[in-house]
Amino acid sequence: MSFSLIYFLFAYSDSNFLRYFFIEYILIIPGFLLSNGVLTGSFIVEEPIVFYNPQHHIGIRVFNIPIEDFFYGMLMLIWVSFLSYEKYKKCNELC
Repeated sequence: MSFSLIYFLFAYSDSNFLRYFFIEYILIIPGFLLSNGVLTGSFIVEEPIVFYNPQHHIGIRVFNIPIEDFFYGMLMLIWVSFLSYEKYKKCNELC
């Protein structure tokens, strides 16, 4: 997983894609914080719905959300965005 994220952030040369991706990621963060915050007990609920084993993450948390969740979410989003972007580029070239 980390290799593909490193590839997109440092080796992939299409600056338009990365610019749009980071705008997309920034727009998604508030919803991500709200939904994961509720699940991990940061907001609204008194006890977390989702429990994380402390042995399975590095221990850094943002609003009680493990930092790994941010990178996992970024990785999922970057692949969906990349595949959609490439399909859109091919369609524009053929059409």
